[in-house]
Amino acid sequence: TRGPVAAHFSDTLAGLPVLRASKQQERFMDEMIEHLDANTNAFLILNTSTRWLGIAL
Repeated sequence: TRGPVAAHFSDTLAGLPVLRASKQQERFMDEMIEHLDANTNAFLILNTSTRWLGIAL
């Protein structure tokens, strides 16, 4: 699930001058937060499932 986070970060860096000129920094920051939330949720579910499985076995 790191693909969207890395892609968004890379795209943001590549287009930074345009983002600043068009005052779109806040929108891109909000999108990054959404990607990070999804990534964190997936990691938490995976980590919790792995620990539960370790205890159950």
